[in-house]
Amino acid sequence: MVGKIYATVMMQNPFELLRLPLEFDIPDELLQRNYHKLMKTVHPDLYHTQTEKDFMTAKAMLINQAFQKLRDPIQRASILLETLHIDVDATASQPDLEFLEEIIQLQEIRDSQLIQRTFDKAQTNFARAFLEKNLSLLKKSFSTMKYLSKSVSKPIKTMQNNL
Repeated sequence: MVGKIYATVMMQNPFELLRLPLEFDIPDELLQRNYHKLMKTVHPDLYHTQTEKDFMTAKAMLINQAFQKLRDPIQRASILLETLHIDVDATASQPDLEFLEEIIQLQEIRDSQLIQRTFDKAQTNFARAFLEKNLSLLKKSFSTMKYLSKSVSKPIKTMQNNL
């Protein structure tokens, strides 16, 4: 029985596991509230048998992993792309020439506020594109987010930096 339950939990994506809507814009408060609420229910001390304790410890680890993934906008976007059966690796590795020129200009300018605004705009575009199922804009905004998060020397301000 525990094996079946564990397999079901393992198959859930982080949004389902944390009982969150399948969308990019997840308020920090909602993410944290759902995380803490779930963590309280799986605390091993609440259970009697060793099997239950082991299962809840494993479930707590999965909940924690889901929380960490959803805190990061790149990982959150990757998960959402996967729900649409879009190859995340191919999406990020096939930028067009105009996009690459834009990234190079941003790197040369080294204006952290402009880079941050560009990153924020890409997140906004991704959220809108996901709701509208605009695959072209989804791919472009994901690539922008991914390249900016990797190629800039000063860390991009993300939800993860804010927590």
